[in-house]
Parts: sequence; structure tokens; C-alpha cells
Amino acid sequence: MAVELAVRLGGEIISADSRQIYRRLDVGTAKPDAEERRRACHHLLDIVDVGERYSAGRFARDARSALEKIESSGKVPIICGGTGFYIEALVRPMFTEPDAGPGERERIRAELAEQAASQGRQALYERLRQG
Repeated sequence: MAVELAVRLGGEIISADSRQIYRRLDVGTAKPDAEERRRACHHLLDIVDVGERYSAGRFARDARSALEKIESSGKVPIICGGTGFYIEALVRPMFTEPDAGPGERERIRAELAEQAASQGRQALYERLRQG
């Protein structure tokens, strides 16, 4: 259906599916086949390896980039499929996700675990409530 719409409108498709982003995860994800990909350009398919962290915030950044590229080429962007959570993150960002690599995330986890051990979980809860 999305492919037909893209062909008809001169558009390109942005997948909002949380599983179609993964390379080599083809079975059970309903990724478009080679013929569908030939008929309409698809974005955000096969962009990360299985096991790599990917979030709704990252999806929103990647989708905005694809939207800009599609619109600048005079095409119609079509966002479809997958999880409404990703689309919600795109149209109504919930928060600004920090750009933290694996080492930084581990450092933060260790810091929070230490705080929970020394001050209790209630202190972490209060810290979260205060923003």
C-alpha cells in the first residue's frame, strides 16, 4: 500500500518500524522486498546491527534527516509502518536524549548504583522528580 502511494505521489518511504532498522533481521519483520524497494525509495531500513542500541530519540533524529533529504529533492515523504511510539517521538519529542556512548552510559549506571547504595533508591527517585 505504501509503495503504491509513493509511486502515485512521487514520494519516498520512511519506515517507522522498530525492527526493520536492523540488518540481517529480515524474517518476521515484513521488510519490503527487492521489487518494492526498486519501485519506491525506502529510508531507515537495515541501518544498525542486531544488538546495537537504537532508541525512539535516535529514530526521530534519523527520520528528521530523511525528511529534510526527501523534501529538498522535491519528493513527498511518507512515514509508515511499525510502532506508533517512534512516530510519536518524531512529531512530539518527549525529551532531549543525551548523546552518550557505551562508556559514558556505563559510567552513569555505576554512578547511579553507587548513589542508590549510599543514599537509597528514594534519593534517586527524588533526583528524577526534580529533573
